[in-house]
Amino acid sequence: MTTQNANDEEIPTIILAIDFLSKQTNADGTPKYSAEDVEVATVHSMMWVVTVLPFAKMSLATKQLLQDTYATIGVGPDGTPETIQACLVEYFKAHPVPQNLLEDIQKALERFVANQAKHAETQARKMSGAKANAPRLGEKAPEGSEKAGDVVRKGMGGKVRM
Repeated sequence: MTTQNANDEEIPTIILAIDFLSKQTNADGTPKYSAEDVEVATVHSMMWVVTVLPFAKMSLATKQLLQDTYATIGVGPDGTPETIQACLVEYFKAHPVPQNLLEDIQKALERFVANQAKHAETQARKMSGAKANAPRLGEKAPEGSEKAGDVVRKGMGGKVRM
């Protein structure tokens, strides 16, 4: 995710990361993060969303989540940017965001993105008919396999220069 290119499709990923963390437990089975910590992380994340995603481009679900967030920090339906700013300052004074939670959100987001990339590669390989043991992009070809150029030359009777 970048601050210049955020889009509404990224919002569920952020919420999934926070939801994932809200279900984490310590070794003794107690919640790793309190409900208040999860709420603070949600407010923090939604305020990031507002800085990178224009309101007009938000889905109805994201707009509803933003309205809920504003209600959490004490902003009414007619809140001005100044009111929102003042409420945020007061909210975060009273509810600081735990640094370890922000770090865990970042790690969870990185894991989600990596899993999505792996799933996309698997789907692409299936659609292309690639063999299960075929090397992945960037991997060295198995010992004894033919190079693509050699295969093409054989198919063309050896008359192709590459």
